[in-house]
Amino acid sequence: MYTYDMGEIISVTTARKNLLSLVNEADKLYKRFTITKNGEDIAVLMSASEFESWVETLLTLSDKKSMKDIRNTEKAIKENRLADFETVTGKAPVKRKRK
Repeated sequence: MYTYDMGEIISVTTARKNLLSLVNEADKLYKRFTITKNGEDIAVLMSASEFESWVETLLTLSDKKSMKDIRNTEKAIKENRLADFETVTGKAPVKRKRK
């Protein structure tokens, strides 16, 4: 089983009293809050962008083709079978000026 940091644990009463502040911390500071009721975890508060990232990761992990592509790429890296930009795209890379 995996363990992960679900952030600060707070009661539903505390969450209700401080909801705006907690939402701002989740949004701006990427903090997570596990909300409890009668000592049991009932909900998690996190930023929408972090949640979206979690969902995207789960979708990728559950997609057989994506996972096969990832495994093949990892194998190619280990075997040093890499191609440069020009070989892959047929175009020369654009050189950017350094500031």
